[in-house]
Amino acid sequence: MDTLPAGKVEENAPNMELPVPSREVTLDSSPKQDDASEQPAASVFQSDEPEELPVAPSYTESTPVEDILKVMTFEEAQNVVVDSGLSKRKTMATVAKERPVSLKFYLTPGNKSTNNIVRAAAQIMLDGMAAQKAG
Repeated sequence: MDTLPAGKVEENAPNMELPVPSREVTLDSSPKQDDASEQPAASVFQSDEPEELPVAPSYTESTPVEDILKVMTFEEAQNVVVDSGLSKRKTMATVAKERPVSLKFYLTPGNKSTNNIVRAAAQIMLDGMAAQKAG
């Protein structure tokens, strides 16, 4: 194909429009400030979709298990790291695959650990496994 001079368009050229994203974006048209607290240019564009920020858990090892169960998600439970016993330093997801019987142990009085996060995570994992078997 031959090159056309600048500003000239070939008469039979196909329509070469670029795709436009379907998500609406608004541009902040507020006047710029010349101080050091100016925001980066990337934050000028605002989307209607909320930003997902990591949220710190609202519980500790001493929080009652019942309270942890109200706020802990299955994904969080899978990532809890066991702090004692045969599965020490393994995630609950790994324990569920390799030693599922250990999940039941974490809920028994024989478990001398005082970490209620591990207990709650074990309960959530067991509930999830029971739901998979039922469904």
